[in-house]
Amino acid sequence: MDCEALTALKDVFNRLDCDNFEVRSNNMKLSPDLRSSYIMNSRIAGIEECDLMLIVGSNTRLEAPVMNARILKAT
Repeated sequence: MDCEALTALKDVFNRLDCDNFEVRSNNMKLSPDLRSSYIMNSRIAGIEECDLMLIVGSNTRLEAPVMNARILKAT
């Protein structure tokens, strides 16, 4: 299914006041036993060690001051 169809389906569910939906691929090989298998980001402490960071649609100074302090410390 393409992204446009998934977005349309999400909008339908939201209009029906249903916020609980999930999309999975049949070929996903994720182990639910290992948290790192399904968490796609690093810890806040790992921010200082990253090579590249992309923050989209967020003002870390207002929304996440601890993370903002780590970012400033790393630069």
